[in-house]
Amino acid sequence: MNFSRLVFVVASISTLIGCSGGGGGGGSSLSTSFNISGSVTGATGVTINLTGASSVSATTDGNGNYNFTGLPNGKYTVTPTSSGNTFTPISTVVTGNGTSINVSALTASSAITTNCLSGTLSGAALQNIMVSLNGANYGAVLTDSSGNYSFCGLVNGNYTVTPSLSGYSFPLLATITISNASSLANNFVSTIAPSSSTLSFLPSTTIPQATTGSTYSNSVIGSTTGGSPPYFYRSDSFATGAPPLGMIVDLNGNLTGTPSVAGTYTVGLCAVDQVGSSSCGTATVKVVQATITGTWSGSFVWPGAAYIGCTSTPINVTLSLLHTGNNITGYWGTAALLGTVSNHTLTMTQTSTIFGTGSSQSWTWDGQNTITASVGYGCYDLSTLAVQQHDYYGVTLTRQ
Repeated sequence: MNFSRLVFVVASISTLIGCSGGGGGGGSSLSTSFNISGSVTGATGVTINLTGASSVSATTDGNGNYNFTGLPNGKYTVTPTSSGNTFTPISTVVTGNGTSINVSALTASSAITTNCLSGTLSGAALQNIMVSLNGANYGAVLTDSSGNYSFCGLVNGNYTVTPSLSGYSFPLLATITISNASSLANNFVSTIAPSSSTLSFLPSTTIPQATTGSTYSNSVIGSTTGGSPPYFYRSDSFATGAPPLGMIVDLNGNLTGTPSVAGTYTVGLCAVDQVGSSSCGTATVKVVQATITGTWSGSFVWPGAAYIGCTSTPINVTLSLLHTGNNITGYWGTAALLGTVSNHTLTMTQTSTIFGTGSSQSWTWDGQNTITASVGYGCYDLSTLAVQQHDYYGVTLTRQ
């Protein structure tokens, strides 16, 4: 007797610079010192490089923590490196003045990318100019003594680059696209800015909450007065807070993008006028996990073969889910399901024999109306268990 067995497996698929001050010369080395500490999530044994007022490196411990002590006051770029990983933010700029600084956590994710975005600043100022990167990833660096800057390990996507130094003006670059290649010679010429009245910027105190997986765009501007209009906006130092993953602050003062991780975020924001004066503040935005509740359906054709029971058969997939907290329950037909939700990954730990037994399954949800699955099928002889035909098909389930 021959019969067909269907096994269901779901394959999981896989924004900021600080308000800067001081001249364009080298970092200061004062009599007092300070400490820099922080942590990295998502990877161990990460090398943390400090450059600026002095250069030193350290490796994160087993808990992902690092600590630099007795550093001379001044400006520093904090850059994490680890083979096979990219980081968010790519780098961070901090300024020490006798007070210890705890840098917001750096997040590692598996990616092998060699794309860089680089350039040179020339003109009235060269060194210690803070350059901010926004876009598909984000970060901040200080220019070296020759005015050079670079960001490496970039994923494909669109980026903007903004230099900033109090008392100096810089032109704005258009959007830069990284597509499997580096982008070089993104250069700026700095000029001494005329003096202006005091610039005052207050971020909005009522930023609407965002939802994971959903496109978001809201102004973060409360009020901007003084200085020399027109104004543009940017993120502040990544050292003390960053936008939610997947979001940036654009030049018009909007927090935009598609957040991917739920949480409460403190976002540093700055207004900059046409003569380079800056005023900065912070705002809080809450990102909530989207609700994975409803019924999804889809279909695929089970291929036929020259064996009894291995005929071309349409398979209709209906999946109902109920999301409560971090748990999810539901049904595939009459089969009861149980699992957990972490961001957009649904890990089903209790399934019926329809799906096979003894292992959990990862289902990928786009945060809105789609669940992606890889459906495996197989026909085998009941007596000998000889496999007659087997393969996998991608299936997209759509919320009804």
